Amino acid sequence: MQVNDFISSTANLEPELELFLEVGSTPKALSTIERYEDCVILVTGRTALRLKEIHSSLSSVPLTAKIRLKDETDVAPLFGFRRVDNQLYCK
Repeated sequence: MQVNDFISSTANLEPELELFLEVGSTPKALSTIERYEDCVILVTGRTALRLKEIHSSLSSVPLTAKIRLKDETDVAPLFGFRRVDNQLYCK
C-alpha cells in the first residue's frame, strides 16, 4: 500500500486508534517509524503508535512511497488493515 492510499483510507477514522501488526493469533504493537526515500517501515515494539502519530509522520514522505511492516523476522508490504475495537490490525 502506498502512503496516499493509507492516508485516504484512514482519514475519517479516530486519531487515537492504536496500530498493530496482525501476525498469527497475537497482534504486535507497531511502535517505530523508519523513513527511507522510497518507503516507510512500521516496526513492532512495546508501545503502539496512534493513527494521528502515523499521519503526522507520513506528511513529510512522498505520497507514492510504499508502506512496509517489520517484525523481528520479516519485512512485508502493507496490504490492508481492519478495525478491532480501538485498534487497527495491519497486515
